[in-house]
Amino acid sequence: MLVWMTNADFSADDRKAIRENNMLVTIQDFPERLDKHLSAIHELMANIADDDLLNKEVEMTWKEKMALGAGILNAPIKLLTNYSMQLFLNLKLNGRPELGTKEAWVFSVICD
Repeated sequence: MLVWMTNADFSADDRKAIRENNMLVTIQDFPERLDKHLSAIHELMANIADDDLLNKEVEMTWKEKMALGAGILNAPIKLLTNYSMQLFLNLKLNGRPELGTKEAWVFSVICD
């Protein structure tokens, strides 16, 4: 979503390729894939001008228009936070009682 918001040139083929690639995720390569996504996010964010965060208008997938900075907070950031919490809760429910509140926000601890 961050790529789409910053470049606005996501084609149907791009979305299909991403979906197909995501179907290949395994538990073994999950941490590596997260690291690659984080590197890509850092690279994208490093190339966004402060003025663009405040003034560049983007249209969200639900058709609402807002500044790029607000869009980043309202979609990718919120989705990542939600995903992290869901992963934490699933681990807790599936036999990881030693995980506490700290681990809900420190992903590397969960992967160990």
